[in-house]
Amino acid sequence: MGNLGVLLSAVVVYMLVMIWIGWYSKKKTESTAEDYFLASRGLNGFVLFCAVLGTNMSAFVMLGMAGQSYRAGIGMFGLLMGGGLIGISLFPWLWGARAWALGKKFNYITPTEFVENRFKSPFLSTVIFIVLVMYTLPYITTGQIGAGAAFAKFTDGAIPFWLGSLLVTVIVGYYVWGGGMKGTAITNVTQVLIFLVFLFVALFWLGSVGGGPNAILDKIRSINPELLHRGNESVYSWKTLMSQVVLFCLSNFGSAHLYVRFLAAKSSDQLRKSATVYPLGIMLTWVPACIIGFWGVAMVPGLQGLDSDNVLFMAVGQYLPVWMFAFSVIALLAIVMSTMDAQTLTLSSLFSNDIMKTRLNKTMNESVKWGKAFVIVILGISYILSLLQPATVFQLAIAAFTGLASIVPVLVGGMYWKRLNKQGAIASAVVGFIITPLYFATTFMPNSAAAQAIVNAMPRFGFDPVVPVIFLTTAVMIVVTLLTSKQVNKTADEQFEFLDSIYKTKENGYTADHSVGNKQIMS
Repeated sequence: MGNLGVLLSAVVVYMLVMIWIGWYSKKKTESTAEDYFLASRGLNGFVLFCAVLGTNMSAFVMLGMAGQSYRAGIGMFGLLMGGGLIGISLFPWLWGARAWALGKKFNYITPTEFVENRFKSPFLSTVIFIVLVMYTLPYITTGQIGAGAAFAKFTDGAIPFWLGSLLVTVIVGYYVWGGGMKGTAITNVTQVLIFLVFLFVALFWLGSVGGGPNAILDKIRSINPELLHRGNESVYSWKTLMSQVVLFCLSNFGSAHLYVRFLAAKSSDQLRKSATVYPLGIMLTWVPACIIGFWGVAMVPGLQGLDSDNVLFMAVGQYLPVWMFAFSVIALLAIVMSTMDAQTLTLSSLFSNDIMKTRLNKTMNESVKWGKAFVIVILGISYILSLLQPATVFQLAIAAFTGLASIVPVLVGGMYWKRLNKQGAIASAVVGFIITPLYFATTFMPNSAAAQAIVNAMPRFGFDPVVPVIFLTTAVMIVVTLLTSKQVNKTADEQFEFLDSIYKTKENGYTADHSVGNKQIMS
């Protein structure tokens, strides 16, 4: 069997496994909203960990991060990991546990349900819904671009880009449509194990065949010494570093797909246990991807533009056996699909609960049916976007992360600041909705002079867009709130009273009393 035959055989086996899981989970999934969207809030242990970790992985890791490390140097790892680990560590503890408790008590399925009940503003929840759809779509698209490019590149065109992207789209659509949260959770376990094993095997094997890390670094030094040493000049300015810390800290707090995964946890204890080891899972994926991408400067020199996004796979293809190359493509599909499925299901739940049930007064069973139909719609739209390939995977991901971060002041403020009213929340959300796309006009219209003029006119003060966006949305929220009514609605009072019953004030600070919280939830 030739190289192409080995690759195609491996891909077919992987996809058949995913299809079987979709079929199996469809049989086990009930037609209720809570079971379809949240697996009856029953995820725990390793399944919950994989569901959360797989949700936060995407083509951004194996394509975007590896490619950017190839282009910018090993400093890329530090640039991402500072914000990534801080935000990822804090997010489940500061937000996830509270979101889970409120969701269990008040039967929330989506973050927009929390927003609407907290502020009693259909307009605000609609704006949040639009923002979540706008910036989750490009994130889904990064997966389809990654899959399509991988098939086209690694099969020498036998599977063209459009077909490779379509294959992944159809399979993800099938098991999300049929199995809902159970389907995505089961597939995530398989997918997480695949890409974790691949990344570590590839890291050590490539290091060995390259003569060891020192030999590889020496070769990089001879090719492009600036990637290793730039005299007294920092690889990244402090403003860039700060921007990335803010971006990767806050984008998690605005990610609806992570929020929904937390709501699916069986208990707060299971959620916290998963959160404790979650940063380790991030390190086990991001570190190998960055290192292999950087080593690619020596092992696969001369890559330009979009080709550099494929550096990890090109290094594996040139230096390791064909079966390992096939493994790399399957790992890419796994990491791509593990995020695509979660985001697609989340958008489906948002549409089902916030549009069909709340706005159009559909019954719960009817809303689930419409949610399943929306799975097909959303994947169809993102597939069309993938064919346009407006930007690199890294650029699309940064735009998506910034857009999601723009609503973080409202989401976090709504849970921690009782004084925050709907006027301040609406003003913040609207400002973010207007200004964020202006910073990324050239990402989606790269050849437009008008788009370039808009981007140049936007104030940055040397920072990446996320910093001025967060500053403006937060400032507007605070100022408008302080200048308007001090009254909050009855539901907001109930939410804070409930949270206070769990997080009781002690002399040494805040500590959680989950036994009280569990009784409150069940009452």
